[in-house]
Amino acid sequence: MAMQSFALPAGALAPASKHVGGVGLRHEVPKSGRGRLVALAPAGLLVAARTWGNRHGRRSGAGRGASKRTVTKDPYNPEFKETFQFQDAYPSSEKIYQEVTHEPTGQKLRVPFRRIHLEDKDPGCEHLDVYDTSGPLGFEPREGLPKLRHEWIQQRASDEDGTCTQMFYARQGVITAEMAFIAAREGVEPELVRSEVARGRAIIPSNRNHPESEPMIIGRKFKVKINSNIGNSAVASTIEEEVEKLQWSALWGADTLMDLSTGKHIHETREWIIRNSAMPVGTVPIYQALEKVDGIAEDLTWEIFRETLIEQAEQGVDYWTIHAGVLLRFVPLTAKRLTGIVSRGGSIHAKLCISRHEENFAYEHWDDILDICKKYDVSLSIGDGLRPGCIKDANDEAQFGELKVQGELTKRAWEKNVQVMNEGPGHVPLHKIPENMRKQLEWCHEAPFYTLGPLTTDIAPGYDHITSAIGAANIGAMGSEPSRGRPDDLSLELREVIQMVWVSDAG
Repeated sequence: MAMQSFALPAGALAPASKHVGGVGLRHEVPKSGRGRLVALAPAGLLVAARTWGNRHGRRSGAGRGASKRTVTKDPYNPEFKETFQFQDAYPSSEKIYQEVTHEPTGQKLRVPFRRIHLEDKDPGCEHLDVYDTSGPLGFEPREGLPKLRHEWIQQRASDEDGTCTQMFYARQGVITAEMAFIAAREGVEPELVRSEVARGRAIIPSNRNHPESEPMIIGRKFKVKINSNIGNSAVASTIEEEVEKLQWSALWGADTLMDLSTGKHIHETREWIIRNSAMPVGTVPIYQALEKVDGIAEDLTWEIFRETLIEQAEQGVDYWTIHAGVLLRFVPLTAKRLTGIVSRGGSIHAKLCISRHEENFAYEHWDDILDICKKYDVSLSIGDGLRPGCIKDANDEAQFGELKVQGELTKRAWEKNVQVMNEGPGHVPLHKIPENMRKQLEWCHEAPFYTLGPLTTDIAPGYDHITSAIGAANIGAMGSEPSRGRPDDLSLELREVIQMVWVSDAG
């Protein structure tokens, strides 16, 4: 399938800015909703997601006058359709499995690879085996994927004392089946996987209630990873379409996936995604919590947020973006910014802080959040709610104040054996990228840095896959782990044709 670029459609953004508490916080609201697939790339390499359309790869419904989207008639019985197949996508490849033994238990692990058949006639050059994310093949979405990790999880249950995280085991010197699986995928020794997780320099997102997942790792010692953002809105997409986006993401190489749904059937949509995902699934829980109070941020409470966390942990969500570093004292610092606060999650927490003149409840209840995480092994991606939305605002006091707090929260998470990565830094010009990387490594103690781009210019809407690739390559070379590029204040509605354009704010 050919990659395509898309210019910004006229009128894609509604000229609406929400001023919160009189301090000029702004969040652009798209006229057409938030349907998207966003491809992100770790370790400084940004890999483009392919365009998808229908079964034959054509764009469908992208132009003016296209038929209206359907709605899911029954969220418990979606009408899934046939999707593009592995062999169609990779006609010169086949799916193979390498069998390895988990020494402590004797279990046989089947590790997936994609074998590319070559035309090279030299001996030993007939094929090339590469990392594969496509997941188990031949399973219907209605049935879900096989529970690969079920036995591994059950065997460890008797050893757990309220904590079941991969960091907990790594610090005890235990190489779990997940670690052995990852070592084979990455082509490294299992001890390297264990030691990096134990010191907090790598994470394995793996909720015990998501046994369908094929273990993967995020960290500087390992391969580049890609995250795909999907999710419905009040005006766009269905359960069927979100599961199809998941399938395309896996086929084209995404290592993790975030469900950022804000529309109808959020719980049911997430359930179908998790049960059909061989990759870790993440969310921004404040999005669903806000929907529970009909979008009125002032009605949000810690109790509603906690209820949402437990609901999602029980389903099997592997990692959460939580903007616990947006503190009350930092919010006024954004008033002098050109673009204020552009993070959706950050603006919600900021509005709560200002309207009540109270501290961020996620920060105040951080230990309670950690207690939930360690029970289910949910990893944390500490959100950068005060990231700059334009290069003029880069590296300001608000951004770096939050980053320091992220470091504090990271240490507190490690004390409870909870795995952590940190998000940042948004729109940053080239000459300011090194300072971001140095401060993150120092203040956040070498925890993985989940970089949002960075976007190196503000004047290329519709081509942010290029400007963020430039920033990602630079910050990756300096030592970051996963990176995802997208403009915080850009929203494009591309209907069923999604390219690597960053659509709306994803966190």
